[in-house]
Amino acid sequence: MNDAVRITVEGIDYDAFQILALKRSLEEQLNYRQKDAVDALKLFNVSQQQPLAVDGKTLHRLARLAGATLLEGLYILKSLELTKALPGDWCEYGVAHGRTSALIAEQLMSGPSSRSFWLYDSFQGLPKPHEKDVLLHDIFNKGTMAAYEGEICMPERYVRGELESVSKKSDRFNVIKGWITPEHLAQHSPDAIAFAFLDMDFYQSTKDVLQFLIGRMPPGGRAVVDDYGVFSEGVLTAVQEIMAEFPGAFTLEHPHQDKFVILTRTSAS
Repeated sequence: MNDAVRITVEGIDYDAFQILALKRSLEEQLNYRQKDAVDALKLFNVSQQQPLAVDGKTLHRLARLAGATLLEGLYILKSLELTKALPGDWCEYGVAHGRTSALIAEQLMSGPSSRSFWLYDSFQGLPKPHEKDVLLHDIFNKGTMAAYEGEICMPERYVRGELESVSKKSDRFNVIKGWITPEHLAQHSPDAIAFAFLDMDFYQSTKDVLQFLIGRMPPGGRAVVDDYGVFSEGVLTAVQEIMAEFPGAFTLEHPHQDKFVILTRTSAS
């Protein structure tokens, strides 16, 4: 090993031995995380009428999730399974580093070749908060909600790298760059959306997407909404407003009171 190898990350120098130690530590953590994923799957299937079948590749994707919990990942897989027979593509709004994207993409590649996966992100971090984005949990110790503008900014290449780890040549992945607004959605969306994962943290984009889905999601379609009652109050407020303004459009499920909810499209209204 070359003792002269050094890298600097956020102002801290690491030599070759420290880099190797960190690598081994991360590998150990991933091994433990995969065991946790196996245990979580066993517990999850106890509560299911039809157990969820998960292969080794999918377990690896579950173990690598960041942001989403293992339970949330399992409900994403269950939602994908339940919507496989429906018309429409799969969408993810707010992709960050692309770990959840890779989990979804893995399932897509094992299904009908006519279905595509659409991924939406500004790649500029969080937008300016709305007044309804009340800080609930100061996850980065910023002090105010306004200070989170621009945070959680991940380069587009991270997401594309995760997708390429699933398939290097697939034309079924559509990465849509830009702020998520009604106009942007109208211009860059599939005609039908069977499944959606929303992880945008804030009020306005969450409400805009949910309202948009009403016109594009067939009955039985499912939307998993992250950060419900976590970080910013805006996501919870957006969901509750949609449920009140469009009664009968969705049913809401809050499994195990975890940090996500599932909205199921119930009618064509």
